[in-house]
Amino acid sequence: MNATARCLTGLITAAFLVLLAACGGSEDKSSSGGIAISGGAPTTVPAAPNTPVPSVNPTPTTEQVLLFSAFDRIKQLPQQVCPPGAAQSACVSMLNEPLSFTPPGKPVVTFVRMPQDLSKGIGIVRFATAPGGPSEVRSLARDASGAWKLFLRLDGPQPPPWFVQLPGDAVACSYNIVPARLLTEPSMTSNGPMLKDGDKLRLEEFRIESEGIVTPGRGFYRVSALAAGWVYSDFVANALWDGCPSIR
Repeated sequence: MNATARCLTGLITAAFLVLLAACGGSEDKSSSGGIAISGGAPTTVPAAPNTPVPSVNPTPTTEQVLLFSAFDRIKQLPQQVCPPGAAQSACVSMLNEPLSFTPPGKPVVTFVRMPQDLSKGIGIVRFATAPGGPSEVRSLARDASGAWKLFLRLDGPQPPPWFVQLPGDAVACSYNIVPARLLTEPSMTSNGPMLKDGDKLRLEEFRIESEGIVTPGRGFYRVSALAAGWVYSDFVANALWDGCPSIR
C-alpha cells in the first residue's frame, strides 16, 4: 500500500470512530440525558393477604344470662315445666307484666312492678308448662359468685311474705321462732344486734344462700335502714301486706 492509500485509510477510520461516538454507539443503557434509570423491570409489590377478622361474641346481657340459667335449672325441678325437647325461648321468658293478689280482708296489692331491676340480685321469669297447662312464675336470685339460682315461686293464692321486690320496704319479723338480727355480713356465722318485730327495713339487694328447688330458697337481704347491714330472708315480712304475724 502506498502512502496515499494509507492516509485515506487512516482518515476513514478516524471519521468512523467520530461518527460512532456521536451516534451513541456505546451499549451502556444505564443513563439517558444525564438522568439515572434503575435497571430491570419494575418490581411488583405483592398484595397484602385478606386476613379474616376473627368474630367476637358480644358479652351477654344480664337478662340473657338469667334466662339461660333459668332454662338450665328446669331439670332440677320435681315437676315438668317445659315441653320435652323445646327450645329455651319456648320454655322460659322474662315476666313483663305486674303481679298482684288480694290479701284476706285487704285491697289488691301489686307486689311486682315493671320494669325489673336485675342489678339488685332478683329476677322473675315465667316458665311454660306442657301444652294446655298453666305457666309458673318463679324468682331467681344471684349467689355470691354471681350465678342465678331458683329462689321462690310467686304464683298461687298468696306469695311468700319474705319475698320483696327490690328496692322495697319490709319489717323485721321473728315469726315466733327467733328474733331477727341485723348482721354485719351475709352469713349465718355473722353477728349483730337483735331487731324487734315490726322494725322498718329498707331492702336494697339480695344474695341467695340455698336454692329453692323443693323447699323455698333462702338468703340475705342487704338493708340500708333502719341501719346498714344484712337480714336473713326468713326474718323479713313484706310491708305491702304483711306487718309480721308475730305482732298481729
